[in-house]
Amino acid sequence: PPPPPLFFFMIRRPPRSTPLYSSAAADVYKRQVVGVLKGQDLEEGNKYLTVPIATGIGIARNAILAYNCDAAIAISGRYGTLSEIAYAFQLKKPVIGYKTWDIDPVIQANTPEEVVSKLNKELNHV
Repeated sequence: PPPPPLFFFMIRRPPRSTPLYSSAAADVYKRQVVGVLKGQDLEEGNKYLTVPIATGIGIARNAILAYNCDAAIAISGRYGTLSEIAYAFQLKKPVIGYKTWDIDPVIQANTPEEVVSKLNKELNHV
């Protein structure tokens, strides 16, 4: 049987284009795209989500994201991003950073291609 899928989540700040692009890319590559939404309305998601999950729990979803991934990608961001990074660290999940908080042990990447390369390297350890 094939190996189990590996999961990662993207941490980003507005504008909402980042999840749209990442969801579209996953759609192109025929991957499942699960969107854990802050609000109660499934319309918060984008058209590329395979499985939108409306939670109504606001930023408390950050912990849910961290518990259910193998790695995280932090893109830009402010305090909400820092919170998500902290949850990932507490759960011993690797975090790849692109134009985000420069704190240890975030694995910094300088280009989107480098993000993918470093993510693949980290997921090979899972």
